[in-house]
Amino acid sequence: MRQITFLTVFFLLLFTSITSLSAQTLNESSGTGAHINITSGDYNTAFGDSAGFSLTSGSQTTFLGYQAGRSNTTSEFIAIGYQAGYSNTTGFDNLFIGWQAGFSNLTGGDNIFIGSESGEFNTTGYDNTFVGEESGSRNTTGYENVFIGEDAGFSNTTGYRNVFVGNEAGFDSDTGFRNTGVGDEALSDVDNGQRNSAFGESAGIDIGDGNFNTMLGSSAGVATEWADANTFVGASAGWDNNRTNSTSNANKNTYVGAGTGSSNREGEENVGMGAFASFGSSGYSGFEALNSLFAEDNDLITGNRTNTSRTTFIGANADAGNNDVTLVGYSTRVDGQYGVAMGTNTDVLSTGSIGLGYNTTIASGSNNSVGIGREVDIDNQETVAIGSNTVAQANGGIAIGHQATVDITGNPTVFTGNNMAIGYEASATNHNSIAIGATSSASGENAMAIGQAATAPNDNTLVLGGATNPVSVGIGTDTPSAFASMELSGNNKGLLVNRLTDTEITALESNLTAAQKGLVLYDSNNDVFQVWDGTQWLSAINTDDQELSLNGSNLGITNSSNTVDLSTINTDNQALSLNNNMLSITNDSNPVDLSPLTADLETRVAALENATGSASSGDMTPLLFNYQSVIRDTDGNPIKNDAVDVRIAVREDGVTGTVVYNEEHSLTSSEYGVLSLQVGGGTLLNGDFSTINWGEHEYYLEISLDTAQTGTFTTLSTTQLLSVPYALHARSADFITGTTGSTGSRAAKSSADLKIESLENKLKMLEAKMQKILEIKN
Repeated sequence: MRQITFLTVFFLLLFTSITSLSAQTLNESSGTGAHINITSGDYNTAFGDSAGFSLTSGSQTTFLGYQAGRSNTTSEFIAIGYQAGYSNTTGFDNLFIGWQAGFSNLTGGDNIFIGSESGEFNTTGYDNTFVGEESGSRNTTGYENVFIGEDAGFSNTTGYRNVFVGNEAGFDSDTGFRNTGVGDEALSDVDNGQRNSAFGESAGIDIGDGNFNTMLGSSAGVATEWADANTFVGASAGWDNNRTNSTSNANKNTYVGAGTGSSNREGEENVGMGAFASFGSSGYSGFEALNSLFAEDNDLITGNRTNTSRTTFIGANADAGNNDVTLVGYSTRVDGQYGVAMGTNTDVLSTGSIGLGYNTTIASGSNNSVGIGREVDIDNQETVAIGSNTVAQANGGIAIGHQATVDITGNPTVFTGNNMAIGYEASATNHNSIAIGATSSASGENAMAIGQAATAPNDNTLVLGGATNPVSVGIGTDTPSAFASMELSGNNKGLLVNRLTDTEITALESNLTAAQKGLVLYDSNNDVFQVWDGTQWLSAINTDDQELSLNGSNLGITNSSNTVDLSTINTDNQALSLNNNMLSITNDSNPVDLSPLTADLETRVAALENATGSASSGDMTPLLFNYQSVIRDTDGNPIKNDAVDVRIAVREDGVTGTVVYNEEHSLTSSEYGVLSLQVGGGTLLNGDFSTINWGEHEYYLEISLDTAQTGTFTTLSTTQLLSVPYALHARSADFITGTTGSTGSRAAKSSADLKIESLENKLKMLEAKMQKILEIKN
């Protein structure tokens, strides 16, 4: 019973403290002057001294707190807190919560101000959302702003469409617009800047009047002021950008990664990506620099690269040390302007040079050089080094291949070079030297070594193959003889050797020794070849066309002005005699046996007689022709030293014509993948090679291979035979008919007849010479 009485008394006291205005609907008020002037408004609530004091006919308002909404005359307004919305007159759809929140608002509508002094000086600004103590406090006419956090957007006056989230984010914003700052002190000093975005603690804190900048990460772009169009992503990215507050530089930079681009101040149009990727400096670098920045707010990365422009660097610890450079990879470094470094730990320290690979180094002063590969080392300018562990230490040098080397030995202070080394461990170590081939070496000046293990130690020399792997050189032929150092082929060219005068030969002789034995040259004064025998020159006259002559007692020879005086050996009283096959001279006990010559002549005559008989009975032209080809696998590599079966087919009148001959060869490819065979000499499968009528039809050669030797052949090509059929057809032309003259037709002589006639002429000449010798004794 007591409990009921107590509740009854409580509610009576409560209702007696609330003044109900029966003329309106559901209006509630409490406090001196609260809703004191309301006449027709409905659904209004006012609690607090003078709360909603000026409201007369407005509806759906809520005022809680001393003088909350005191000057309001419109509807749909909520003001909660000491003097919250105090000056609002006709601003509608506003929500002000906090001590003097929206205090000066007059006509601005659709605003939300939550926090002590939040939006305090807003007058006509609309569609704003301020949450936090003093957030947007100085905003007057700015509209469509969102400020969340203590002092967020504090100084914004007329700026519009800004978003600042975080303690003092956009604090000094004044007239700037369309900016976004999220994080403690993000875009704190944006002032009059526009279209900037900053995310992270202190990101873009000093942006000032800069425009179109994007900073993402703690302290990203922390010093950037005035600069435009920069993008910094990562903790302390672009840390020192525009530290000097330049109004014209430090624009259009893009840095992505923790500490990236942290040392540059006024450089422009740079692109950097990777943790700690930055510009050359004499202070901290990389992770140490970033730790220094985090440890002390006033620490800076100092150095000589604070104004670097137009660089692109991608990779952790990439170090751009000059303008117009490009770096891609971990710990790459470029100090020379226009340089490019790609890889890991690649350093390009010279102007206009390119380095690609791991631990590749192009030293300072090695301008306009190119190094590609693992641990390439270049120390001189205008050089090219390609391959792992290649070394180029001579100007203008080229080294290509694993451990290929070009340098200048014996004089390390002179690097005029112009060397070239191509191949595994190839080396060219003297001026203008060239080494091509695995382990080839050219140590002589102006020397060239070509071939595997070829060595050229002497100046002004060219070595092909060398002593280790001697080669056969073919000129005009694809298959030089393996037994010839050089084979020349062709029917319209010859070999032109060095032509020297007598004076020049004498000068050359002074430098010759027995080591040059066999040296050949052409004597242009005497029109003869000269051969060095190790001690003197010997004339290489063609004795086949020379004749002996006797003038008195002087013996001479054709094409020589020198004679031999026979009078001293009393030749006038000597006589030649022939006994059977023994030729002798008076007073000489050593006769000459002519029987070998006689036997040889008899053999030759018999051979010619047989040839004559063969010519009349049938031609002996070989029914074969050569075929040669290189076989390759599906990747285009030669199939070397491998067994393979080849099937040859001759088709008549077309690529699909009748097969008139078919044979098979079992071969082994050479070390170069070459197959060589003779068509007509294989294992016969069908047909008769000797009966093919080459003169009546067109014939096509079909080549098929079985590389696995399984009996399954693959046809590679079918091509028309051109010259060979005509050559084989010519074998039937044993005789030809001559032109018709006054005595009628005549038959041309066969090749055998011509050989016999030639031998008979030679025998007659030999007989005449012998007769002349016999007459000398008279």
